[in-house]
Formats: sequence, C-alpha cells, structure tokens
Amino acid sequence: MDYNIINTITSSATIKNDRIEYWKNEMNLDASFIPSNNSSTNNDENSNELRVFLTGSTGYLGAYLLAHLLKLPNCTIVYCLLRNKKKLGNPIDDILNNLKQHKLYDQIIPNQLLKIEVVAGDLRKPKFGISIFDYAELANDVNLIINSAANINLESNYERMKTINVNGVREMIKLSISVQPPIKMAFISSFSVFNNHILKQGEEFNEQIQLPLIDNLEKESCGYIQTKIVSEYLLMNASNKFNIPAMIIRSPVLFVNPYTSIGSHDLFQTLFLSSHEIGYYPTLDINVLVSPVTWASNNIMNVILNEKCWNLSTSPLSKSTSIYNINGEIQRFDILFEATLKKEFGCKEMPFLEWCKKVYNSNLISCKRYCRLNTNEFLMLFKIDKGLSVSKNTKSILQSLGSYGGNYTDLNSCGVNEEMILSSISYCNKKTSSKL
Repeated sequence: MDYNIINTITSSATIKNDRIEYWKNEMNLDASFIPSNNSSTNNDENSNELRVFLTGSTGYLGAYLLAHLLKLPNCTIVYCLLRNKKKLGNPIDDILNNLKQHKLYDQIIPNQLLKIEVVAGDLRKPKFGISIFDYAELANDVNLIINSAANINLESNYERMKTINVNGVREMIKLSISVQPPIKMAFISSFSVFNNHILKQGEEFNEQIQLPLIDNLEKESCGYIQTKIVSEYLLMNASNKFNIPAMIIRSPVLFVNPYTSIGSHDLFQTLFLSSHEIGYYPTLDINVLVSPVTWASNNIMNVILNEKCWNLSTSPLSKSTSIYNINGEIQRFDILFEATLKKEFGCKEMPFLEWCKKVYNSNLISCKRYCRLNTNEFLMLFKIDKGLSVSKNTKSILQSLGSYGGNYTDLNSCGVNEEMILSSISYCNKKTSSKL
C-alpha cells in the first residue's frame, strides 16, 4: 500500500496497533492484483465513443445513471452487471421494470434501450462469476467503469457489508487492470465517510486533500460507512500503483424526483412521511447533505463525462484520483421539519426516542417502512460538521457546467425545499388512498 496514504490514515496514536493492521489489510492490494501486459483490442484514444460497464442499474441512483447514459448519442453500449435472482425470465426485465417504476422508461426511445447489454454475473464473485471468454470480451470493449452498486443497510456490520461493497470494488479494479492502458473507473461513494469528521477552526473543506482518518473508521459503528471509506482507499492505492485514471464521487442523501415525487422510500423520505402520519416529528439536531435524485444524478454524470474533471486532482496522496463531493449546502432536519410538518400540518415536536416508540407502535404504511430501515442508532450517532458543505472547487466546476442549481426555491435546486417535501407527502397520500 502507498506509504503516504498509510501515514495519513494512521496518524493517530489512539487506535490499537492490531486494529490499525486490520484496516490496513482491508485496504491492501494483495498478490491477486496482477496488471495485464495485453493491450486493449478496442482502444482508440481519439474516439469519443462511450462504452460503459455499469453496476447498480436496478438501484435508485443506478436507474438515473443508466437513463442518462442511454440518451447520450456517443454512448453505444452499456453493460449492466445483474444477478438473475429469480432464475426465471429475462434478467433485463429487472432493469426495464426499475426504469418504469421511476417513470424513466418513457423518456427513452426503443433504439436507446437496445444499448443495454446484460452481464449475468455477481459482483461478489471473482471475475463476476462469468466465463474467461466473456470477461476478456468485456475488458476489451469498455472504456469506462461506473461502480454504483452497494448494500446500503445502515444497521449491518462491516464484515457483512464488505462482501458486495468492498470486494466488488476489488473486482472492478482487477477488471480495470486486465488490459492496458487500465480502464477509467468512477466509484460512487457517500458524503457519510465524513461522519464525525471535525474540521479545525478556520479550516476550509477541500475533498481533494482532506480524507477520512482511521480514527473515524475505527470509531464508526455503521458498516456501510466503513465499507465506503475502505473502498475509497483501495481505489486510491490502486490508482497510484497501476496508473488507473480514477474518480471518487461522494453522493449526498438522495431525495425524491421533484417532478414526479417518486422516491425509494429511503431514510430521509420515510422520516417525513411517518412523522406526517402520526402527527409528530422527532427532535433531530442533525446536519444533512440532501439533494433531489435528478440533480444529484445529472451532476454526477456531468462530472464523470467531463474529461477535464479526471485531471484535476490536487491531492498529494493520489495524483491519478480525482475526488468530488456532489452536494449543495448543509441543511438541517429541525428547520425542514418546522417549515413543512409544523407549519403546514400542525405536527408537534417530540423527543427522538419517544417518537421512535410511537412510530414502532403504529400500523401505518410509512411507519412500517421506517421501522424496516432500522436506522435509530445510525441517526443518534450521525454527525456532519457544518463546514462540510460543497467545496469551492466543486461548486466552481458545477457552476461552469451550468448545473449547480444554487437557488433553493425551484425544482432544479441542489438541495431540498419545502415544495418538494410537501409534494412528496401529497403524492404518497394519494397513492395510499388509491389502494384502500
């Protein structure tokens, strides 16, 4: 592993040596990482043709990334890694049904849908569990890897989560270095890697330079966050060692599509919906970076597809890895609760643990969905420094691309506003009523 990175993540003397060694081993590139000497058979650096290998296409963010790619004239094929869980039917149906669920299918013309090529495999297995021939064909054809697949269970521990979240990144790195030059790789991480990261007084945040320390990795109780931190260091290390053009994109919390009010019933959405149902909202003194999925996905793709963004790393640790936190300014749960639930519906504030009991004793739909997420401990321990809003560097890039959306009063906003939350509640109420 790169020694500069080791010194960065082991800068604290508060962590026991055996735990430092454990995390270093998790981030280590072992003997199975063997770069190939074979040149790609389909490598034309002068061509702007885009041939993508995408993971997570049946997920929430993945659906939007896929739709964006399919509509690009210069994107000729999108290989989608997909497990056929049911072992029945055509696995592409899972991708198409996901696009339909989020009302993206009708935005794509039939010829664009033909760009989808399913790779029936498993992110957890060596070479994705596909044949040697198919693996070589994939490696020789793609010129961009986008890894957005992840297990996002916020209650599971690291050992359970790493099977997909960390080992999947390892397999993507191996695919990248199976040809020369290595395939460009974009990894979708999360701003939550900075949970409990406290900026020094007067310190200005720059994601290209400031990285999560091993102190936070060891203290972190959320396996999901730990896997994202480990994966980031894995990729930076691989980028240094094998000259992989790499990009780390840290996504915000994703809110519903503000134009359709369709979401994924995630933590942020179910907090508001369940609070509306019971008439109480919890006391949550928490900073959050949250954006509509439309804004986040558009800006993630704008950065990935902008060639200049791959060469802007100012990090002394990894010159080949560009890092971007794609989000707006810090927002607060309590302010959003008061502006929507209290002002519009007369909901009352309640201590968090009392609110949890009330939700868990409810049989209402959104309350049941919140309970299934099992995020109470995560919320109580979650702490994002108020200085971790969008960096000047990333804000400048997004503004230059014309997609920052700093006006919080419209639907193109980089953050969530009252209209979006109220529309989401209204949409879910109508949907629930139609089923009764």
